[in-house]
Order: sequence, then C-alpha cells, then structure tokens
Amino acid sequence: MKKTRFSLLIAAVALAVTSCDSLKSAFTPTKMDTIEATTKVADAIKKNIDFKEWKIYKIYWMEGESLENDLFSVHLEMINKSNGCFTQSLILGGQTAGTVTDLRDASGSGVKDRKFDEIKGITPEMINAEIIQKQYDAAKAAIPEEYEFRSIGSYTI
Repeated sequence: MKKTRFSLLIAAVALAVTSCDSLKSAFTPTKMDTIEATTKVADAIKKNIDFKEWKIYKIYWMEGESLENDLFSVHLEMINKSNGCFTQSLILGGQTAGTVTDLRDASGSGVKDRKFDEIKGITPEMINAEIIQKQYDAAKAAIPEEYEFRSIGSYTI
C-alpha cells in the first residue's frame, strides 16, 4: 500500500512540474524585441513546416495585444507543389501556445500567378536573429527622447 501511495505521489509531482513549465510559458511571455522571440519563430517554423512540400513566401510575427510587446503568433503564406497558396498560423504565446491553425486559402494580389518552381522560399535558416535584433535596436534608437518604447507590433519578411 505504501509503495502505491509513494508511486502516486511521484506521478503527481512529475505532472505538477510538467504543468508548471506549460503555465510558466503561458504567463511569462517572450518579448517581441528579443533574440529569443526571433529564435522561437524560426524554431516553430522548422518544427511545423515540411519544406519538401511547401515554400514560404511571406512570414510575419506579431504581438497578441497592442503595445504589450509579447510575442503571440507567426503567420505564414505558403505555396505547395500544386501551386496552391495557403496561409497558416502558429500560436507561440498565451494559453493556446503550440496551436497550429488549419490551412486557409491565401488571397490577394498575385496569389494565383505564383508558381512553386519559381519561388525560392524563406527557410528558418534565413531568419537571422542577430540582424533582426540590430534592426529593432536601430528603430528604438530613432524614437525621440520625449517618447518611450512600448512595443514591436509585428515584423514581416
């Protein structure tokens, strides 16, 4: 009986530790203007997209709430081998972190004219966190003294 209780206690502690890590990531957001945020974006794309089947032609990541500066999601515009253009979102922050939305038909100018074989595509390796950080720093340095930095609303490639 004591072994069973001890095993249950160990299992409960392991579950609590795992849950705490998930809660921590939900309640300790990654700030948009950090190398960690850009790295998180590249890692999520690498994990969720099959680059043998898809080429990404537009990426943008954004905060969830205006002026909070917390990374929330990355949105991808992609083309498949059949020249079908789609969008997909990866949720990286908040309580729904880890969610990948269903593919949706892409719309807009030039979507029907895109060809898989003619697009180079953006890969996670092309997302250079250090260069993007320098761009963030330069933008923040351009803010007049009488104003304060509040957030990076979004970043687009």
